Amino acid sequence: MNRQALAFLTMFSLVLMLSVYYVTLPSDTETVMKDTQVATVKKQSKNEEEQQNETTSEKEEQSEQEKLQENIEAKKQEEMNEQSSVIADEQADEEEKQKALASLEVLKEQANLQETIINTLKELNIEVAVEINDTTCVVTVFKQQESKELAKKIMDTVTSITGKTYLIEIMFQ
Repeated sequence: MNRQALAFLTMFSLVLMLSVYYVTLPSDTETVMKDTQVATVKKQSKNEEEQQNETTSEKEEQSEQEKLQENIEAKKQEEMNEQSSVIADEQADEEEKQKALASLEVLKEQANLQETIINTLKELNIEVAVEINDTTCVVTVFKQQESKELAKKIMDTVTSITGKTYLIEIMFQ
């Protein structure tokens, strides 16, 4: 392998890894904005103790949701890192690298779909964590009472985003 090809692969790997890193990086501005909104609501409230209890329970539920979503994203990131290491491995043959590259693209698409589903459902005031695997899209719903109507609404929304590519599972927490 000549130096130009090696330099190209090295730069391509670096750019790919950085783009994966930035895509999977959580948005801190949303967290800061949510914290600011909670603080403002607390100041305006007449019943601070009552609202603090509600806020505490919301934070616990929200932290449970965030922890689950972070675990899901960590798994995706680990899979992406494995595929990136195969691509960067000099001993891997071309076929393995092509498979790893294709797998990495699929993982990126799944991560983008997860993000889109979460944002769309947030707009509908439904707090969820989403995990997309090979053929399954698992939607875990928080802060909502289990109901057929809500499940149907979520399934319709997720199906409109993903098409009929994934089997949709809904779990209520």
